[in-house]
Amino acid sequence: MRGICPHTQLRIGLAERDPLTRLAAMVALANAGGDTTNALKQAAEFGLTQGGQKMIALLMEITDVHSLGIKGDEAPKVMEQMRKTPVNDFFAKNGKIRIDGRMVHDMYLFEVKKPEESKGEWDLYKLIATVPGDEAFRPLDKGGCPLVKGN
Repeated sequence: MRGICPHTQLRIGLAERDPLTRLAAMVALANAGGDTTNALKQAAEFGLTQGGQKMIALLMEITDVHSLGIKGDEAPKVMEQMRKTPVNDFFAKNGKIRIDGRMVHDMYLFEVKKPEESKGEWDLYKLIATVPGDEAFRPLDKGGCPLVKGN
């Protein structure tokens, strides 16, 4: 069984019947909006995801995710994986998502450099202190979140 996503020309087939689809661990979709959501729905319908392949949308808005929906049994698994995965990107270092859903990460105190301290046009800040996330954010036991009481 094969299908073609009409606007993306993405070839999809059942992983167990088509050895070509087993070669890719991931399928990246370089489209957007309705084309992306349709391609994701078709990939699931034709068994691509059941074959172990991961679908990656290169451009996806929250409204697209909402239109796809999350199955009730998937949300706890997604949250568990998100809590296990450390966040280290351009915005946050040593970040983690707590049971209450808050992303806790290091915070920084900067001071604007004096002109004689700057080595260039955009060399403007001096790091004064790094505050660990566990100290920078409200403790779990002080938040009143019902999710915390059960864990």
